[in-house]
Amino acid sequence: MSYVDVQTSTGIDQIDQTMTGLVNLVEMVFPDRVRGYYLEGSYVDGSANMLSDLDMVIVFKQALSEAESQNFKRLLGACKQMSSCALDIAALGEGQLFAVDTADFHEDALLVLTATTLKFASQLVYGDDIGTHIPQVPLDTYTRVLMHFPILVMVGPRGHPQILPFPIESPDPDDQFLGYTGRRLQGRDGLIYPSTKRIVHSTAFIASALLAYQVGQYSPTKRQAMTAYGQHFDDEWSPFLEEVHEHCYIRWGYRVPEEPADQVHLRMLAEQCLAFENHFLSVYRTYLLEELQHVNTRIQLVAARRLGRICYSDAVVRAALEQINQHYDPAIREAAVAALQLYGIA
Repeated sequence: MSYVDVQTSTGIDQIDQTMTGLVNLVEMVFPDRVRGYYLEGSYVDGSANMLSDLDMVIVFKQALSEAESQNFKRLLGACKQMSSCALDIAALGEGQLFAVDTADFHEDALLVLTATTLKFASQLVYGDDIGTHIPQVPLDTYTRVLMHFPILVMVGPRGHPQILPFPIESPDPDDQFLGYTGRRLQGRDGLIYPSTKRIVHSTAFIASALLAYQVGQYSPTKRQAMTAYGQHFDDEWSPFLEEVHEHCYIRWGYRVPEEPADQVHLRMLAEQCLAFENHFLSVYRTYLLEELQHVNTRIQLVAARRLGRICYSDAVVRAALEQINQHYDPAIREAAVAALQLYGIA
């Protein structure tokens, strides 16, 4: 196999070398199997900082077999051990992408998010550009995925609890920054730093969800979501999101600042992040009650199960769960019973 030259540059030699090396390695291990390599995230729009991941999607021709998926995971694991920058690389088959618009409820949230970013906010690195052929995910499906996704972001820093009492508490109330700086990131210098990325991720995904649900807007990137929120919502959270972007991302570059005044500011942002998460959970309650009335039983089931994980402790939610406890579908009845147990009703 001849050496491959990629078709794009990030403007940073270290990242370009890593990207080129990865493409050549995958081409060697999976000859004639990859349709295209795509760059995503901050290295596309030029906003990357020293702690930014190298985000890429590798699209295989037709379907990605289980054996190929496992081989790719092993290859990626080895690359991560050798890379001087953090890698966030996904691999999927083009067949998955071309069918992403076919379901009312999509089990694979990351596929929906990846397909949207690939279509609207990616850059071809090498291979064939299929972006225009990827169907747009229907707004209802996209909204459903986005509205359910922030819970997955919230539970990780809190140790993946089975039950989230509403209102939720911070990941670590005794920590200086309430547990929101526990995620460590590898910089381009190879060193590991505590970071503010939990705040950025949580707020960006919540902003994306609210934009989809309340405005009907797609947000292919975190940065676009943070900007668009202020354009569409004139509320108390707009200035907060601007500050998260300005300080956590631009000024501090994801790092936990060392200056005492900046640390005081970060503590304030952590407190506001918790309040913003609880704001979302309040909106999410309304959304889940709507989803319980959906004609699609799979959609109802997911809503019932989420209400069995978030304890809202109010009469309206209890009444809605008691109503679907009479549902003809046994899985929904089972989910309703499990949820009602949170309220002392079984």
